[in-house]
Amino acid sequence: MITDIFPKTSQVRCRRSGPAGGCLQHPVRHGPRARPGAEAPAHAGFRGKPSETMFKFTNIVMFAAPIGVFGAVAYAVGHLGLGVMLPLAKLLATMYVALVVFISCVLLPWR
Repeated sequence: MITDIFPKTSQVRCRRSGPAGGCLQHPVRHGPRARPGAEAPAHAGFRGKPSETMFKFTNIVMFAAPIGVFGAVAYAVGHLGLGVMLPLAKLLATMYVALVVFISCVLLPWR
């Protein structure tokens, strides 16, 4: 298993040996040359465009999500009354109790 994480000597054998071969070969070879703050090479622009588009789309979704949730809660409360919020309040209280138990029993003993 340990020998499988390192790239093989031949690029062809490395890429044919499994899906992780090509993924590990690139960072091992080109990682030491990367410098923080350095400009990306010219060919990185092709790969950067889809990534940039996805980040912009994610930004739009993250902006619109609270508005949608507010609208859904307002609709539910408007049609079904405040009683519909009781299960949500119980769920929220359970989450906070579980969070306190987790912090006090798991995280604090490691301190």
